[in-house]
Amino acid sequence: MWLLHTTRFELKEFPDASGVPGGYAILSHTWGNREQTYQDIRAIAEQCKLTGDNPRDKTSSKIRKCCDMALQHGYEWAWVDSCCINKTSSTELSEAINSMFKWYWQAEVCFAFLVDVPTASIDELSAEGSPFRRSRWHKRGWTLQELIAPAVVIFVSRTWERLGTKAELAQLLEEITHVPQSILTRQRYYYQASVADRMVWASNRVTTRVEDQGYCLMGLFNVRMTIIYGEGSHAFQRLQQKIMKHGFDMSLFAWGAGWLRNAPLRDLGLEFATRRDIELLNDYSYLLAPSPASFIHGFEFTPLHPQPKQIYPPPVLKEWQKARARPFHGVEIPTAAVENYGIVCRFPVFEAGGIVVAVLLCENKSREHMGLLLQRDSLSYDPKRPLHYTSAVFNDTSTPDQQFPLAYRLVSLGDDLYNLRFNGKRVKPRWRTLYVQPRPEALYSPDTSIARLRLNCAVQPAFRIPHWLIANFDMLGFLLTPETPEDELPLRLQLSGTLYGEFIHLDLGICHTGDHWAKVLIHHDDDTSNWNTPHHIHDCTEHHVSSWSEGKKLFGDTATRGVELAFSTCTLASATNPRTLAARIELKGSVYAHIEQQVRLLRHGPELPQSIRTVPSIAPASVASQAPASLRLSWATFIVSVEHVVSWPMRFVRRPSGSI
Repeated sequence: MWLLHTTRFELKEFPDASGVPGGYAILSHTWGNREQTYQDIRAIAEQCKLTGDNPRDKTSSKIRKCCDMALQHGYEWAWVDSCCINKTSSTELSEAINSMFKWYWQAEVCFAFLVDVPTASIDELSAEGSPFRRSRWHKRGWTLQELIAPAVVIFVSRTWERLGTKAELAQLLEEITHVPQSILTRQRYYYQASVADRMVWASNRVTTRVEDQGYCLMGLFNVRMTIIYGEGSHAFQRLQQKIMKHGFDMSLFAWGAGWLRNAPLRDLGLEFATRRDIELLNDYSYLLAPSPASFIHGFEFTPLHPQPKQIYPPPVLKEWQKARARPFHGVEIPTAAVENYGIVCRFPVFEAGGIVVAVLLCENKSREHMGLLLQRDSLSYDPKRPLHYTSAVFNDTSTPDQQFPLAYRLVSLGDDLYNLRFNGKRVKPRWRTLYVQPRPEALYSPDTSIARLRLNCAVQPAFRIPHWLIANFDMLGFLLTPETPEDELPLRLQLSGTLYGEFIHLDLGICHTGDHWAKVLIHHDDDTSNWNTPHHIHDCTEHHVSSWSEGKKLFGDTATRGVELAFSTCTLASATNPRTLAARIELKGSVYAHIEQQVRLLRHGPELPQSIRTVPSIAPASVASQAPASLRLSWATFIVSVEHVVSWPMRFVRRPSGSI
């Protein structure tokens, strides 16, 4: 590891922390637009040797202040991530990322520099809506390990004045970060918390690079991974596979926005939706979570529970007690391992009313045991090893005109491990081996959403949807899919923001007059009245593109929800069809502005340059405050944040094939 001398401002390499005389201080901070790098510090040192200048004078204010504070506390060496990692060397970068948790753990003291927090008393820091509570430091992915790993963290203001230590602010930090005081004060060690709980700590944090969603959590789960920038969301998938390999905590699979309550389905106004195809484009259908944002409820794994209501595995009992002590016709610990045919899982399993449920041996905060709902893939390749997907789909019988079936991943099975109940009846799970699909195959991965639109590959297309436009909507959490066959006109495309309850239908066609026409229908959870409007009907006086002023038209309104649709001649397709029109779609209004604003903030932080706005010409941020409070986003996968709603399901969207 490279350390910076606190008076000479020279870098020196040490084999490990034990070789640093007197120990070292370490800095935790959020990066600004211009941070001095390893190469900058090296160049300054070389230049000052030639000129006789003091390298301190050429070092950035942040590094100087950190070194000064370290020196005041008696440390000759300091570590700052921006300048103590040679990022031009992939080997050094990989070693640093894999070792970073250990380096923070072994530091004598960590200075947490909050650039957006003024000096204040503890009472002022604790006040509702205080700058400390709103600090960006609490929302970054990498700072989670920097909060937990060091024994001593001293928080300093933007003027480098002391705000308090981690121990002094532990109660306030728990309120902000959801990391328990007992973890922050080391009454308990972080690895004693369940996998799900540790994921919850990261669920409201964001990283600039998608890959860092996985890399920044390696230390918290004591795993090592090869660093491959460019792999995208696969990094978080690899992290989960590593966690499975090195542990057996099945709370890794207990994620999702809520769970089905323990009650008869008819009392809940639900019925199991038979003959439903598997929704392969939906994250809920897979065993592994797409990001930490999916873990919005904490779960404890029963065999590792610090204070279990019912001990499992059961203790050594007398012969007459054994019958009750073996709830699954045998004592085992659940297992999961990655194979080339999915994840092979060993769970207690039961089937009831056409529904397959795996008992995860996980408890929620109410001590209810959780089951994972599964559906068998009738088209799986190997009949001897049937493949399963997660979640089950239900019809809402209490709302006859409900447009969207409801999907749940998890279900409560009651609080008695020896008397589990589902749909109001007692069930008797037995140990079984299952194969479960871990993540979307390439065809259904979000990374291939552009390639799935066959419209753009037609020989003589009437319309084209530019790839940059599809990518922008992907970034906002909207999926573009065809609802009718793409080789037929009129065509209906759907922009589904399923997790926001926002949907947009784009209908495209050629009139009998030969004119291009287009229309937009806007739907949301509070109003689906026009959902069944036919896609092939249009109004010649209103929907012909040639009649639009400047080739564009607004559907909806600019106050709440509006979609501005515009077309221009597609130069790319002019060789085969000079009449091809390229579409441009802009979202306007307070609801869409709020989504865009939150995604920008979470992905890039408040310093996002205007040059990399996600969707141009969206309504100004000043109206975003009018948007519904429910549209609060976490991480870059845009999962809606819900405060302990135990029956909040995923809404599935109809596909042209008849799936949901």
